[in-house]
Amino acid sequence: MPTQNQLPVWRRYLTVEPVMFFFAYGVLASIPLYQQYVYRVISEMKGFPYAELVLNEDGRGCHEDVISQNATLKKLEEEVQSQATTIDTGLNFFVAFSSLLVAPFWGPWTDKSGRRKPALLSPLIGSCLDTVVTLIIMYLKLPLYLLFVGAALSGFSGYLPTLTLGCMAYIADTTDKSRVALRLAILQLLVLMGGVVSQLTSGLWIEKFGFVAPTWFLFSCFLVSAIWLIFLVPESQDISKRGKTKFFDLKNLKTLVNVLKRPRPGGMRKCLLLLLIAGSVLSATVMGTTGVTALFVMRSPLCFGPKPLGYFLAYRLFISGIGGAIGVKLLTTFFSEKVVCAVGIISQIVEMAILAFSNRMWLIFLAPTLALFGGCVGPVAIAMMARIVGDKEHGTLFCVQGITGVVSQFIGVMLFNTLYESTLGLGFNGFVFLVCATIKLVPFTIICAARLVPLSSEERKEVDEQMKLETEDATK
Repeated sequence: MPTQNQLPVWRRYLTVEPVMFFFAYGVLASIPLYQQYVYRVISEMKGFPYAELVLNEDGRGCHEDVISQNATLKKLEEEVQSQATTIDTGLNFFVAFSSLLVAPFWGPWTDKSGRRKPALLSPLIGSCLDTVVTLIIMYLKLPLYLLFVGAALSGFSGYLPTLTLGCMAYIADTTDKSRVALRLAILQLLVLMGGVVSQLTSGLWIEKFGFVAPTWFLFSCFLVSAIWLIFLVPESQDISKRGKTKFFDLKNLKTLVNVLKRPRPGGMRKCLLLLLIAGSVLSATVMGTTGVTALFVMRSPLCFGPKPLGYFLAYRLFISGIGGAIGVKLLTTFFSEKVVCAVGIISQIVEMAILAFSNRMWLIFLAPTLALFGGCVGPVAIAMMARIVGDKEHGTLFCVQGITGVVSQFIGVMLFNTLYESTLGLGFNGFVFLVCATIKLVPFTIICAARLVPLSSEERKEVDEQMKLETEDATK
């Protein structure tokens, strides 16, 4: 296989991008697919006629149908929602727990060994195995709890965070510094495109072909990514002169801890920790409510079926991606980073408030529209943290941020799923979103109160030199 520099010019910019596109398509398409499958199977087991009560074309949902007037159906719906919430929580637990066991080792290992492809290939293999387990369950009509086995396999492989880290590191290795930002922007755009297309088509796939055929298509997406990676993506670095590197090396964990413990000029360590906490809380509120939101719109009085659910998820993802990109460019031109983050969090709070009181389709689609700038917070906060640490600490910082993101996502899922399940008997379905909106005030306060003074070039060199000395001492 030719090296990166031996590839034609056009191919140098088409290496890991197709891998990420097909993987993002498969992962994001699997979310509504599995949610609908679980909900449909549980409904059939309980005798709840969900398939006959899906959203009407005029947007009225099932508000005026028999559910609100039939106590038995109302009770059955609550049981279906409760069991579906439990399974969603379990799936997130097994993905998060298993991925946390390997995530701290992938980033440092790829840096030391100079090999990026194993970090890219592992999540693809795990996703293929997860899909195979799901297909076996669908064909043999096995218990839904066996889905946890596939989730664990996917998590142990590193899942999306490891693939993203590998792609970013590969691009940084093979691209001139002046073009890294552009290639990363293209990579994010491909993820957005894959997500939007997958959500738009997921409902159509389910309605026309059921659940098995779309699952086979997901498997083909992961397989195509793996084939492209193995045969068309060369290693980004020369590994011939590198020695063997242990994967499960406890020194890697020490490296991750040091980026948070190391003193920073001007008290910036405290600011770094505050920004990391704020980002973690936001991740918990955003990612932790994904499953709850899907269950909420499938519940009466909305009763979204596969198509409207796919359209809603695609629209929400599109608005978040486009709004975030435009917002970062536009708002940072006129306002400080603190103000941009504050506007983004307020947008997210408004979205949660609208969702809480939504009982018609137009309100559901209005909520993400008003959260147009909600996607600005993450990129701006990461940029603020990156300016605090030294230049040679960026990779470690991103690894720490990814790990805390996984932990906060799992905590958010546990919190909001449990809260949603415990309030199913209330007459007000959107209570969980009001709680989420209230929690978002915590990162809003933290970011507004944080004092951020970027390090000077001399201070950056001092931090990098200190890090170099610590690394030399650790290897002695």
